[in-house]
Amino acid sequence: MEFFIHFNLIFFLFIFFRFYKLFGEALLISPIFIYLVFHSISFVLKPYLIYYAGFNFGYQYMEFKLDAANFNSTIFISMIGLFFLYLGSYLCLKNEIIDYHFLRNTSFKSFKPHKYDYHTLIILFLVIAPFGIHSLININALHESTNQNNVFAVRVFEQSSGYYFFSNIAFGSLLLLFFFLKKFSILSSIPLMIYLYIRIDYGWSRFSFILVLVTLGLLFLIYNIEKKKIFLISCLGIAALFQFVGRTRAISGGGFSNYDNLDIANFESLSFITKIVPEATKTYTYFTQYLQFFTEPIPRIFWKSKPIGSPVQLFNLNDYGNFNVLTTSLIGDGWMSFGYFGIMVMMTLTGYFCTKLFIGLTKNYQDAVYVFLYTVQLPVLIMWFRDGGIGFLKIFLFYALPIIIWNLMRKTV
Repeated sequence: MEFFIHFNLIFFLFIFFRFYKLFGEALLISPIFIYLVFHSISFVLKPYLIYYAGFNFGYQYMEFKLDAANFNSTIFISMIGLFFLYLGSYLCLKNEIIDYHFLRNTSFKSFKPHKYDYHTLIILFLVIAPFGIHSLININALHESTNQNNVFAVRVFEQSSGYYFFSNIAFGSLLLLFFFLKKFSILSSIPLMIYLYIRIDYGWSRFSFILVLVTLGLLFLIYNIEKKKIFLISCLGIAALFQFVGRTRAISGGGFSNYDNLDIANFESLSFITKIVPEATKTYTYFTQYLQFFTEPIPRIFWKSKPIGSPVQLFNLNDYGNFNVLTTSLIGDGWMSFGYFGIMVMMTLTGYFCTKLFIGLTKNYQDAVYVFLYTVQLPVLIMWFRDGGIGFLKIFLFYALPIIIWNLMRKTV
């Protein structure tokens, strides 16, 4: 076990430096870097904590007994996923000519809004703000009325609607847009700060404030690449805030062991998935979980028997342990889809797609609106890497889409 733990670290560092050779210092503002941070915590650091610090709450929660063979195979499978992420990225960059030092030539250019930019923002506020503000005020009551006991780690709204609950996320993104249009002035930050305070105080759905903070951090770094140490320190601060807010949700004991919780349990869930699928389930999902894309937009209030997740479910992980509220990760999602082949497909496409997003930035970095849209969309990928499947599209719908709609409408209003 020790050999695999240390070899996993060496392999991760090797891949990291290969990525650095491909991207240069611009790696820090790429989607690939976000994945590398996620992977390093979930699949490189976590095995050390499990083996040397005795972290086992995730396994106890799932009622799953870990053995050495499963521990080693989980590490190996995560390494396979990381390799094919690199392969997808390499294939995407193979025939591209990129100025990898473009950030050194990037200076902050505050966007100069026209009246139609504000007209479009006002229209969106009139549509979203009434629902968003009301949802924000009643957020605790809404949380108590939802059901989260399902294998897909999503809220089930039987008496209300997810559109209403998450409308306050869209409202927050409009406050971020207002902050951008006002050239990041101190006064224009006050509504956004109030929103962030309410969301942090609420505690649940921490992505709501993490996304905003990561967006602001990326904007700072793009225009101040020489101050990347401040950005990295800020990332540690965001991670600490994430943990601090979630401490009350930890079920385990006090002290250092209190960090042994379900916040980052993707290694444990991958151990469970690779052991159960297909040995116990006798089948893979064969990517049928993505059929959820067609049923998810329909409010449950109009479809009482709406399935949780995909309308076609070949197995339920809860039949083999307690997988409630846990997430599969992108690698686990690939494994459930079709084993090693599923991981190869998912991670290669992910590497290719994430690199395409980065290439778009290198060609449009002088466009302040494009840069802003890029930094708004990038943090949503955190949810994709952690959750797998299409759940992240729901977050994208409420966080990034309002700003994308603003960008499209402003040209016609």
